[in-house]
Amino acid sequence: MLRLLLGLSQGIHLPMVSVIISRWFPLQERSRANALWLLGLLLELAVSPLLVVWLVNVFGWRFAFVVLGISGLLVAIPLTVKFVQDRPQHYPSMKTAELNYIEAGQVLSTNLPVKTSVFSDWKILIGKHQFWLIVLGGSLNKFCTFGILGWLPTYFNRAKGIDFEALSWPLTVVFIASVVGTLIMGIVGDHLGKRSLTAAIGCGITGLMIYTATTMQDVQLLVFFFACAVFCQSAFIAQQYAIIQRLLPPHQMGSGTGLYNGLSVFFGGVGGSFVPGAIVAATGDFDLGMVSVVAGSWLASLVMLVLARLLKY
Repeated sequence: MLRLLLGLSQGIHLPMVSVIISRWFPLQERSRANALWLLGLLLELAVSPLLVVWLVNVFGWRFAFVVLGISGLLVAIPLTVKFVQDRPQHYPSMKTAELNYIEAGQVLSTNLPVKTSVFSDWKILIGKHQFWLIVLGGSLNKFCTFGILGWLPTYFNRAKGIDFEALSWPLTVVFIASVVGTLIMGIVGDHLGKRSLTAAIGCGITGLMIYTATTMQDVQLLVFFFACAVFCQSAFIAQQYAIIQRLLPPHQMGSGTGLYNGLSVFFGGVGGSFVPGAIVAATGDFDLGMVSVVAGSWLASLVMLVLARLLKY
């Protein structure tokens, strides 16, 4: 129940940040803008193994949860209240906001008043097949993300024989690669303007790197290839919200991002946690469970290639 409440409260975060970024940054800067705010989540993943493993070993996992939860609130709430603004001063009202979005492969722009209703908003959103392609791609990417994040410590420990006490440095190296990759891929996406294609290529290489990693017995090579995998996967992470912010008009940004994030986490997150575990439970083979993540990554690459062909960006 507590985990459900945590998910519901966190569900507010991503849609609202997407709306704020779409108001503050022009289209050609949004991969970098999204990469920078995602940097906070990724830095947490990179730093937490160093802190959490020590806290769990010394004080137990319950105390670790309490420390992380309270410290997060003490830092986040004052910063949000003091510094976060919904829109810049020059941002126009919604009734006269310039719509700049993709419809049938073309950029439409109008300064006419915007008259919408909740029903018409959802009707337009449901009928936009490009949006559902990014939802499918996001679900497959979340499958890979949860498969890696959820199973990597167990995989290192049970499949490759790395002691739990020694997991800090391998996990930190892998997650730092994700931090660096997200920043670089944000720059690449904005520079090339081919965000869907960039995400597709990244997902394809991710699958290859994970598969190669499963064949490694040397710890350093194992960590290297997993680090390469999450570096390449960050190509999708850095582009996903920029694609949605280009695809949807301003008045659908919050609902569209929320729907995308909710469905992708629900299907991809549950699948990424359940499928590898079910395979391991049935076969006893952790490598085979990780190969399911490879399949998800390649399917995500295929979906994003189709989307890139449709959108031309």
